[in-house]
Amino acid sequence: MTATVATTAAAATTATVALFDFDGTLIRRDSTSTLVKQLLRLRPWRALVIAPLVIRLRRARTPEALQAAKCAIIGALVKDLSESRVAAAVERACETVHRERRPQVIEALRVCAKQGHRVLVVSASAGFFLRRALQDLPVELIATEFAIDRNRFTGAVSGEVCFGQAKVALIRCRVASGAVITEAWTDSLHDLPMMRMAQRRCWLCPPASADAVRREDPGAEIVSTVGSESRV
Repeated sequence: MTATVATTAAAATTATVALFDFDGTLIRRDSTSTLVKQLLRLRPWRALVIAPLVIRLRRARTPEALQAAKCAIIGALVKDLSESRVAAAVERACETVHRERRPQVIEALRVCAKQGHRVLVVSASAGFFLRRALQDLPVELIATEFAIDRNRFTGAVSGEVCFGQAKVALIRCRVASGAVITEAWTDSLHDLPMMRMAQRRCWLCPPASADAVRREDPGAEIVSTVGSESRV
């Protein structure tokens, strides 16, 4: 283990920062279904509880509605459980997502850390899951957090869902106003507000459309994920 993920405000005054998305960026796909499957193994009967939420997810017409549905499903699956109770499910999900890591992007992250940049992973995924998934990397985490009361999850999101424009506000809460955001990495145009904070903006294409990225961000650096992941 090279570092422990920090989730509280950092005392360090590092003047340079690098930002990385998680789903589709550090790993090749969305991790939601992996986590949901493992959480269902804890209480299979909760499938009946989340059925209406799955319908809501499939009918979502906006990215925000889709993300809200994902959070509602995860919240319903962890409700009334302690973090220790969900630990086994989280561990199994991590085993899967570790196999989905993009070596090229993981290496870019490690280079940023070696250069002395403060590295933040900024993700809409659940904090209780990502803390374990990222514990071997030299990063801090900004994620969607789920409320806990008397050592048990309530099922509700605590604070904002870390998605879209909200990522910018959450980053600003953690990064000093004078800090320079040297680079940012993502696979999704939903992260455009976050990407605009950075000097160097690396877009993974696909999943993102290179043409769409160039229209929205003429100064973008397109990182090809077709064939060798080492090609830029």
